Amino acid sequence: CFLVHLFILYFLRTNNMKLYELDRFTYFTINGDEEKVIYKLHHIDGMYSYCTRESDKKVIHFAAWTEVEKIYV
Repeated sequence: CFLVHLFILYFLRTNNMKLYELDRFTYFTINGDEEKVIYKLHHIDGMYSYCTRESDKKVIHFAAWTEVEKIYV
């Protein structure tokens, strides 16, 4: 029972999700990106998003279903 509880807590702790599941103005990285570039989601517009790269504020349009990892700041 303890191990099951521990596994559930670990599973809930992971930050992996789809881009469309994030709230507006959330920071995230792309799953699989070894450089761990940080982006900020401004909004989802249909199938694509309006995001900015934090290092230089360049606008990027990711697909809404992109796998991301939420960054807590």
